[in-house]
Amino acid sequence: MKLAVLVLLLAACRTGMDDYPYGTGGSPPLGHGSNGDAVDAGVDDSGDGGDGDAGAQITGRVCLINDLRLAGVTAGCATTGVDKLSLVVSLGTRTASPTADGSFSIGAPQGAGFTWHVSGPANTIVRSAMPFGTSNVIPVIRDARYIDLLQINGAQINELEGSVVMRVVRGATVVVGVSARSLDATNDTSGSFYDSTNLDTWATVSTGAFGVAWIPSIPIPVPARPVTVQLSDQTGLLASPTATLEDQTITFLTEDLQ
Repeated sequence: MKLAVLVLLLAACRTGMDDYPYGTGGSPPLGHGSNGDAVDAGVDDSGDGGDGDAGAQITGRVCLINDLRLAGVTAGCATTGVDKLSLVVSLGTRTASPTADGSFSIGAPQGAGFTWHVSGPANTIVRSAMPFGTSNVIPVIRDARYIDLLQINGAQINELEGSVVMRVVRGATVVVGVSARSLDATNDTSGSFYDSTNLDTWATVSTGAFGVAWIPSIPIPVPARPVTVQLSDQTGLLASPTATLEDQTITFLTEDLQ
């Protein structure tokens, strides 16, 4: 198993999503958390020729978490020591280094369809990806901690596979009782896990009080294409968000069912 490089909370704890607003010159919100939704054709996240500089800056935060259920919530972010990890935030061709509490400032790209990335040296964190436009708070988890979670829950991530962590909400409220399924997932039962009352042992039926679904191992499609995550409850299919996955990377998504 390779994890050299490597995606969401109680309604009362919902504090992080507006702490780092979009800077002037940035893209408007994309609506859904999925990489395949609401993107501007002709602009990709490679940064090659598509992110002209208007001189504006975006402020954000790398949110180092120990509890994967709190992904996307600033209440779960480490308040110090992030700068010691030598992490790099990237958005198109722009890069930034986070401060002790994870805060950073980065040049705003022009256009839409970009993706946040956070990477670090080997054996520090699992590489994170998150669509640009949903939030400027980018969750990351330490490599060793993620390995522990995989082992405790009987999951794994292999080469040419990616993970998805999705927070399901309706507006400002997390949604309980939602199941997530990827037709591309490795395990027969879709390999999906859900937040529970225990931060280590995850449930296997549906989202709990944090509204978080975790699919640890989804093969990267060849040829490349977005993968679909089907969200359902007892009433039937609720939504089918898509995401373009990356090898050994956690893609963090938020799906608003409004």
